[in-house]
Amino acid sequence: MTMPSILEYDEFKSYFSDLQSRFPGKKRKLTLNEFSDLLGYKSPRTVGMVMTGKRLPSPELTARLQGKLKLTPKESLYLQLLIRKAKINRHAKKSKSANDQDIEITEQISKLRKPAKKIRQISSADFQKICDWYFGPLMMLISGIKNPDFNSLEKTLKNKVSRKDLESGYLLLKEIGVLDNFNAVQTTSLDIPSVAIRFHHTQMMDRAAQSLNEDLVTDREFVSQTFKMNSNRLIDAKKRLRDFFNEFLAEFHDDAETSVYQMNSQLFRHTKE
Repeated sequence: MTMPSILEYDEFKSYFSDLQSRFPGKKRKLTLNEFSDLLGYKSPRTVGMVMTGKRLPSPELTARLQGKLKLTPKESLYLQLLIRKAKINRHAKKSKSANDQDIEITEQISKLRKPAKKIRQISSADFQKICDWYFGPLMMLISGIKNPDFNSLEKTLKNKVSRKDLESGYLLLKEIGVLDNFNAVQTTSLDIPSVAIRFHHTQMMDRAAQSLNEDLVTDREFVSQTFKMNSNRLIDAKKRLRDFFNEFLAEFHDDAETSVYQMNSQLFRHTKE
């Protein structure tokens, strides 16, 4: 039995009900006792009340469910939003503040349900031409603009790149057809050695270092963590990071906005065998 994605549900109660009937990996509908036991509850009363809508899932129950189903960060956020929405709507008469929260949560749910953008892989030959750091921001800033103002663009990019380079960059983007496919996410090859990709990431790390010294702490977010990990799990770790990046972009990228941000992630080994 195939369980639909949680992103297809409008309320958590229906999702819980379907989980009992079509829990991933199970060939038949679970009894309430089996379903409760699967979630770590000896008594089915708590889970039963959640399924009928008489009780909201506790943070503990939500966390157990996320772990059992191995929900992605996007799916976990979606579940939490459904629960928050149900909590607000439990009262027939809502305050203005509650109504505003309900609208905000509904908007977040709608954004998460948006289909992911198509992915277009840029050829190695084309990427070698546009591997300089400013091509990405330039693509974002000139999207939908027939006659870009390069003087304005130079100032917008903090004078980190000259007008001349922006103009030639624009012509190059048009030449290789990247702007014709702007509605697709542009990506390069994965796990294939490339001088151009190394050059690009080096520049982006340099830009991150500049931001660390030049931008207000409230305008940036730098996080690092040193940890131990089984080297055999590196492939899984890389996939999780790539999935997170795709989900993050699906939630936060907005073509209608004019502010351009950069998010970098570095996962590498400090030690050797």
